[in-house]
Amino acid sequence: MKTYPHPSHRALLLAVLSLAILAACNLIDDPTAPPFPTASVPSLFEIDGAITRWAESGNTRYFVIVEETTSAGTFEYRVATVDGEIQAAQVVEKIAGDWQEPVSLDFETAQNYTVEALLQRIRRDANGEGAAPMDVFTVFDPGSGYPQIVETKALPTYNDAGQIELNRAASYSFTVFIDVLLADTIGLNKEVLLGVYSTGGPEAWCSTLRIFTDGTAAYTDDCRQNLLQISPPVKDVARLQELAASVAAFEESETKGDGTRRIVFNGTGTETADPAIVAEIRELSDLLADLLSRPIGTGVTLLRTQGNYLLGFDLLSSLEQPTSLATQPPLYGARTLPAENRLVYADAEGLHWLDTRSGETGLYFANPSGQTFDPQVFLSDGRLILTRSTEGADSLEWGWVSLEDRAWHDLPSVGNCVSGLAAHPTAALLAVTATHGGEGCQSEASLWVIDVDSGEAAPVVDRAVTGVGDAAPTGGYSPHWAPDGQWIALTLDEGPPAPEPARVRLYIVRPDGSSLTPLTFNTEGRAAGPLWSPDGLLYYSLTGAETAADGIYIYDPATEAHTLGLAGSNLTPISLSPSGQYMAFAEGGELRVWLIAFGQVVAVTINSDGNSKVVGWLEAFVIEQ
Repeated sequence: MKTYPHPSHRALLLAVLSLAILAACNLIDDPTAPPFPTASVPSLFEIDGAITRWAESGNTRYFVIVEETTSAGTFEYRVATVDGEIQAAQVVEKIAGDWQEPVSLDFETAQNYTVEALLQRIRRDANGEGAAPMDVFTVFDPGSGYPQIVETKALPTYNDAGQIELNRAASYSFTVFIDVLLADTIGLNKEVLLGVYSTGGPEAWCSTLRIFTDGTAAYTDDCRQNLLQISPPVKDVARLQELAASVAAFEESETKGDGTRRIVFNGTGTETADPAIVAEIRELSDLLADLLSRPIGTGVTLLRTQGNYLLGFDLLSSLEQPTSLATQPPLYGARTLPAENRLVYADAEGLHWLDTRSGETGLYFANPSGQTFDPQVFLSDGRLILTRSTEGADSLEWGWVSLEDRAWHDLPSVGNCVSGLAAHPTAALLAVTATHGGEGCQSEASLWVIDVDSGEAAPVVDRAVTGVGDAAPTGGYSPHWAPDGQWIALTLDEGPPAPEPARVRLYIVRPDGSSLTPLTFNTEGRAAGPLWSPDGLLYYSLTGAETAADGIYIYDPATEAHTLGLAGSNLTPISLSPSGQYMAFAEGGELRVWLIAFGQVVAVTINSDGNSKVVGWLEAFVIEQ
């Protein structure tokens, strides 16, 4: 027989149950507790309509910028999406009102900033399923439905202890900008020979480079909104086309740090690319991606003096103008140390230094009475080699100075007719050439090596060299160290300067004087201006050749091959930029810059009065070869 609780017992149980439910829900009727605020949100009908419009728009290839402000700060998220998958992403933080440099954004975090994810976040928060109840204000694009503006404000709620709680950290606001991918705006009807797709890494890559079969190229970076169309070097395109005809298409991805570079090579051949060919295409991909990712000449300035003025030639704009450097005429000379962003110059006041990045400046020392200075070259440790001229003296004195002690230190003399000077790439050594013709020009050697620390000078190439050529050298010119410091290149006279123009040959020699080797011959004309590039190639010029064309040549020690790089008469190399991409050279009395990789030449000066000297380079971007 069933028994039932007494009605009074049932009432008591219901009362207890009701109190338990109210307590569990934190809804105990307390006249002092404030009522819950009602969230102001868009209707789910409106939100779902926006989601539907976005889905029906078919936007699976797009670039989105989301500027979001939360309790953690203000950030700009940049995400490129290709066929529904994230291709690249980066984030930029705003600190004290200034945007910082972009950094890579991991794809898992970036997934939260696709349009699809943003719409779902709005729906969740409007439906009360977020971290806290909140007001939500939105403006949806009337066409495609993406959220243009979103403002949220967290509302107070009760915690488990029945206390009022306000989670301000849950509040956020963001604006959204949507655009097409830059790669989808150019080259759509062209066949791609090579594609290089870079994401992440130390530079927060977000880029696409396509080399087309017609020899043109397009570089795009959606995150930085860069689109460049620069013709790649002809020789590199020709090599890619040659490889494409022999091997089949392939694709590979390479991890670089925390970034990825994907290479797609559309070969038309039938053979599978062997490891050597893959490595060559990878090397070309890296080179071209670096070379074509910024306008030609970006950040590169060639400095020169003209009388009492210091002039800067900007390669990007091909414009030259006087610098704002305040000097006290006369200006005796200037030199740059790109590795330390330093410029030194000597004027009537003394020897000055300038930090080209910060603008900070100062004096090494003022000119003593009756003395002036002329900066010559920097050592790798930052010490400056310079000359001192004393009123009434017959010859110049050589010495060095540093920023640390700013005192003059003597160097040994090698004669009164120094014709060239070069600093060792890593050691405190100088290569000095001297001439022997004319009154007072009777140096014991054509090439010396000076140890700056010990103050000792050692003759390397004697005035008379036997067994080389058909005449004894009478003077040396234009020394230049190889990047590994194992060789010195120079030119040597091979006969008197009159009645015919002197025959000048190019040589290389070990710093100890051994292995003196001619690289050109008398029938090839007058050699001049040897310059070693950072990758170990030797540039020089030939003029008046009987058996070779005039121009600037490139010697490769590995193959012992000489290649004509730039044809023309009366060309003399003067200076290579730190990256080895640009060369200042003289054409007669005019100064030019050769953009080596692109095979282009730009004019710096026209009809110069001859009173111009190249000071050096300022190079903001140095491409690693």
